[in-house]
Amino acid sequence: MKTRAAVLAVFALVLLAHRGEAERIVAGVVEKADSYWKGNLIHTDYVLRAGDERIAFTLPGGTIGDETHGTSWSLPLEKGGRYLLFLGDEGSPPIAVPETAEGMRSARNFYVIRNPAVPPIAVNPVPSSFSQAGRDMAAYWNVYAPGLFQIESPSASWSFGNGVSDIAGLVDDAKLQAEFGESWFPGALSWVSWRLRDGHIVETDIALNPAFSWTLDEDKATRLGGPQSFRHAVLAGLGIAWGLAPSFSLGRRDRESVLGIASQPYKLAILFSDDTAAVRSAFGGARTRDGLISAYSLQPAPGALRNVAVGTVPVPGSTAPGSYFLAFRLRAPGDRYAPNDFAWSDSTVALTVKAR
Repeated sequence: MKTRAAVLAVFALVLLAHRGEAERIVAGVVEKADSYWKGNLIHTDYVLRAGDERIAFTLPGGTIGDETHGTSWSLPLEKGGRYLLFLGDEGSPPIAVPETAEGMRSARNFYVIRNPAVPPIAVNPVPSSFSQAGRDMAAYWNVYAPGLFQIESPSASWSFGNGVSDIAGLVDDAKLQAEFGESWFPGALSWVSWRLRDGHIVETDIALNPAFSWTLDEDKATRLGGPQSFRHAVLAGLGIAWGLAPSFSLGRRDRESVLGIASQPYKLAILFSDDTAAVRSAFGGARTRDGLISAYSLQPAPGALRNVAVGTVPVPGSTAPGSYFLAFRLRAPGDRYAPNDFAWSDSTVALTVKAR
């Protein structure tokens, strides 16, 4: 196995942590790839040869004629390509990752730009108690690429294939089946599907699993076992809608992205420096002065990477005894987007003040 394959395998195993443990991991070559329509979404039947064994499986996404579909649950496999296949239980789709990451076009170290959409991207925030938050997340991307997303008047009707990107919100299993021929599997938080034509994304739909609790309260959303952040999920989905995709370069492994792997305390509705640099490099626009502070770093490998040594922390004598989180703030007058100039630690990094 090549080194890049090991990095991608770690990413797949993190995904499997939300689906249940992988029962088998095999490496093989795709012998057959037959695509067909199922509902409004193209699916593909694959046969992978692993030694003397043939493994047949189906993944959402594929290409028929000039229409290509992709989803956040799968990676399109090429006939003749060699892949690692992670097989879970019967209720969850297999995960396949290439043994090498060759062919991924990286603009920096963490993100890649893949099939970028042509602005303005029409977005329909399906009416719900979360609709305004969806509009806000589209506007957040527009800070860094003006005019990227164009918010449509909310329509209660949505479907995949109509040429309009939809923030569908909470979608039950019956609707997911009707639109995409797929059911929510245990642990799946969200679904993102997209259509490609002439090398560009022309439509993306974002759906969230109603089996989970969702909130606009970011404090509750970053507590282990708490509800999920609607803003974070939609902000990431909109990144996919314009063409952002994660990469796992072996260069700088502490890069961060809204699409990155993070535990719940760090699933924040914040764009990181690589995200903002990516969208500007894809669509141009004026340079934006901005700053970012984060209380953690990502590396796609076991272990943790901490870049900040807090050292001695002066405590005023009037401070009541107890445990306190540590807060960080970047003083950057004139910054274009101030909300990402602060961060705070979680319960694993706290300051304890004892009675004198």
